[in-house]
Amino acid sequence: MGSRQTDSTAAIEARQGARIWSRFPNRIQSLDIYPYRAEGIPVGNREAGTARVATREGQTLAEPGASSAGGQRRAGHRLPLQAAEFLASALKSERTRENYGWALVALQEFAAQTGYGGAGPSRSLAPGAIRDDLLVSFLDWLRSQRRYSPATLALYLAAAKRYLGWLYARGRLPPAFRLDQAREKLKEETRGGALRYAPRHPDPSLASILAFWDERPLPAARDPASKKRRLEILRNRAVVHTLYSSAGRASEVAQLDCANVDQGYATTVEVRGKGDKPRTLILTREAQHAIREYLAERERQGEALGGRTDRAPRSSSAPLFVSHGRGKRTRISRTTLWRIVAQAARALGLKAGSGPHAFRHFRAQSLRDEGMDLGLLQALLGHSSIETTRRIYAPQTSVSQLVDALSTYGISAVEAARRARKVIPGEDQTPAAAPTSKARKGSA
Repeated sequence: MGSRQTDSTAAIEARQGARIWSRFPNRIQSLDIYPYRAEGIPVGNREAGTARVATREGQTLAEPGASSAGGQRRAGHRLPLQAAEFLASALKSERTRENYGWALVALQEFAAQTGYGGAGPSRSLAPGAIRDDLLVSFLDWLRSQRRYSPATLALYLAAAKRYLGWLYARGRLPPAFRLDQAREKLKEETRGGALRYAPRHPDPSLASILAFWDERPLPAARDPASKKRRLEILRNRAVVHTLYSSAGRASEVAQLDCANVDQGYATTVEVRGKGDKPRTLILTREAQHAIREYLAERERQGEALGGRTDRAPRSSSAPLFVSHGRGKRTRISRTTLWRIVAQAARALGLKAGSGPHAFRHFRAQSLRDEGMDLGLLQALLGHSSIETTRRIYAPQTSVSQLVDALSTYGISAVEAARRARKVIPGEDQTPAAAPTSKARKGSA
């Protein structure tokens, strides 16, 4: 009975994964349903360089979207040799391991299809067969597939470069291999912005999602169904206000606890961001109020969350945003965050793809349009480089913005000369003395 139930669950998840894959073939790594397993020894044969897609329960699923007319599926995904060790030991963030894992699956697929380094359908790419042209050849192949966005190309090449750097540092590449030459060839190939990120254009009416949840009527808490609906509406209000206020990533918002938001009284919250880097989220008064209303309702319905102190929050606490259906009081996933935003977006007829991350772009772009300095915007978003912020949110500066900035910050030519007080060589700069009374008479 137990095994039959497990098989049924696996079959359901496989069908769900296939549907999601067909809709988002290049973004599957961002979904919880197929996390890439690379902690320690991956599922599969490490010596053969094989890794498989697995659920959190460790079940190996067939590759979604790879079914043939006969209904057969490939059993898993092959990696280049030593890539599994690289993923497990060199990367701290689970999300980065997941994304880089799919990138290296694509690298192996490239090698198998083109025969690069003697690789094939049943033979993994070996480090000893790698040449200086790997990155350029991989890029050419990715472009030929015609299904990768510039952002995905950049991610996959970043993973390949990191993998090569890891191998090179451990002396596992051929003696003739030059890492700097491989990177320089790629740089020449992508000169002119071949991998430039496209500017983000969220729906201009995205903020109406805030009003959508704010204006949902709260049912009276008379029975279990109405109590559940009341909690969900208050939670969803708090979620969208937190996304908008903080411009945080979905994973950063989902990891919040009641303690680190000080039960809804904290203005700043420390989280672990992309690449497991420390990052600060800022909560506005609207977000704080929505969080307090939500937590107060949870306590009214019998959940013990613990009080706050004026000096410091509790060291441990319940998750801030939890499920009120299945898995009651467990932390919600990124998928649930997506559903909260997508439900309102569909009802309002907003642009397709209006999810949690769209709030990040909407908030950043609106702040930039209002004149926020790029350096401050970089700090708010947690970008490692200001060039990332500039590339996404200020790829071009309009002439009107330049004219406005010049009139705001510029000084006139006369004022500039006065401040400079430049001495011209060969000229007497001593001010002339006023003529005496005798001199005035003599001249008369």
